[in-house]
Amino acid sequence: MNSLFRSALRSSIRQPLVGKSFTKPVSTRFFNNSSILFNQNASNTTTTTPIFNQEIKESSSSVSQDSLWPLKLSNELYAIVKVHSNPFLVTKGDIMTLPYHLKTAEVGDILNFTDVSCVGSRNFTLNDDPIDTNLISVKGVVIEKTKMPMRITEVTKRRNRRVRHAISKPHKTLVRVTEIELK
Repeated sequence: MNSLFRSALRSSIRQPLVGKSFTKPVSTRFFNNSSILFNQNASNTTTTTPIFNQEIKESSSSVSQDSLWPLKLSNELYAIVKVHSNPFLVTKGDIMTLPYHLKTAEVGDILNFTDVSCVGSRNFTLNDDPIDTNLISVKGVVIEKTKMPMRITEVTKRRNRRVRHAISKPHKTLVRVTEIELK
């Protein structure tokens, strides 16, 4: 090593650490964009109260009955119904094909859909997630419980000549929407 470099290295090691602070940088994690921010001032952080200390208010519908009159007067309503978190846009008389087996429902049973996120007509819509069950009733009847056509999928792996055939014949349930009505 160069002697000049050694002397500079020794002088930097022997210097007292006066006026230097060894504090960890404050890291803040935001989950909406999953980025980590370093070297933020601690004064910028806001304090929040835990949920269990806050008062829980009952969900009251902010929709008045007067604002529902345009929807009540229209004869063609549509609704977005969620079944197992899958949304279906339906009108009265539509047939919903549910790609799963409803074990508790038999053919001819009437289903009352409670998870409705939108109701509307040509000119007016009511959006809420979910809409209060005291405002709307969406009902359907189970028409048929059957299976979809057989599907054969070829499953292969790289660098392997063997081809495996995966056979699937999943269940499906057909439901006809019989009523979309505002109360």
